[in-house]
Amino acid sequence: MIKKLQHRIELILSLTIVGIIIVVLVFSMLAQFNENTSSLEKQLRRAEDAAYDSYYESILDNRIQKSGDTDNTTKAKTDACPDSPSYAVFIETDGESTDGAMLSDEASGDAGDVTVENNEDGIAYVQNGNADKDDVAALARQMKETGNDSGEYSIYMYDIRDVEDMKQITFIDTTEERRRLIPIYVLTAIIGAAAIAAAVIISILLSRYLVKPIAENIKKQKQFIADASHELKTPLAVVDVNIDMARSTKDNDKYLGYIKGETKKMNRLIQELLTLESVEDAETTEKGWEHFNLSDTIEGVILPFEAVAFEKGVTIDQQIDENINFYGDPVDISRMAETLIENAINHSDANAKVDVSLTHTKNHIRFKVGNHGETIDPESQKHLFERFYRVDKARNRKEGHFGLGLAIAKATTDRYGGTISVSSENGYTVFTVSFRE
Repeated sequence: MIKKLQHRIELILSLTIVGIIIVVLVFSMLAQFNENTSSLEKQLRRAEDAAYDSYYESILDNRIQKSGDTDNTTKAKTDACPDSPSYAVFIETDGESTDGAMLSDEASGDAGDVTVENNEDGIAYVQNGNADKDDVAALARQMKETGNDSGEYSIYMYDIRDVEDMKQITFIDTTEERRRLIPIYVLTAIIGAAAIAAAVIISILLSRYLVKPIAENIKKQKQFIADASHELKTPLAVVDVNIDMARSTKDNDKYLGYIKGETKKMNRLIQELLTLESVEDAETTEKGWEHFNLSDTIEGVILPFEAVAFEKGVTIDQQIDENINFYGDPVDISRMAETLIENAINHSDANAKVDVSLTHTKNHIRFKVGNHGETIDPESQKHLFERFYRVDKARNRKEGHFGLGLAIAKATTDRYGGTISVSSENGYTVFTVSFRE
């Protein structure tokens, strides 16, 4: 089940991240294309304006030359040439020559020059490229016949506008500008492929990370069911045997007493399980919470244990700072303190001392319970706060302990955002609970 869940999360994460990457790549490519198109449009506008200026400057120069009976061919330079080869054609809308544009049919310009001439078909060329003038004229007619004022035709971007009684058709070669997009697209594709590969790897790692706590919880639930079943199995077996014995003998009181004792153990186990569930339930957080005097609460917990400690020859040494206020459920805190103090007394050496302290520093409240007894090995310390874990299983079962007390204590500290830890060296064990204000 966990594997299926992990694969589903991997699939969902991968598809989501890959989808986002693809969308980003597409938008990036579109942005590059639009930027390239915008650059070409600016070049086209510059070529259009330069051709217009050059055309009329040439007409004016031609008139001056005619009055001086000079050569009627004019070449004019433009300072606004675009980066790409550009071409401009002026076509007369009525098919007749334009006044002042009667130039020699043999006039031509070098590549990069601006040449103005008259054609029998009513076409005047303004060329700033390297294409043949007949090809330029043919392209201009084809662009004009599309019926669009602007657009792209083959490898050219064109624009058509009315200039007096003519159509000015200006177009530029987009080959070089579009070719510049190729390495950008290739690089984008490489980055995208690498990003997708990284996304798949991240999805796998992330899904494992997300599934891990779920797997641990399922494992704990299975272990919890197994442990609870084991704990209930023994008293139920004892009850079953004693019922048979009570039926077969006249001395029923003894066997009924055994049954009563085992039912008490089962009842205590059930109560501890319910308490643990209640403390761990996030929905009950702050239910029944109040501001109370923590110092008085801890002192009230210690008082009943003095008699128990006295019977074992154990003394309780307490150091409680006064008037420490706390916000929470007094029942939770009292139960946690009872668990730690009872645990310390039960595991203390005879005639030893149990140390209980409650201190308040600038940002922390610390509650400590220490006792002299057997040293807890480091491996056991790691598992002390787990459900049903007991260092001395035989002794704890005999005394009616199920290994849930410390689990409840940890759940309580977690509920209030605190921490609980244990240290055990040279026969001295200390449990420390810390709450941040």
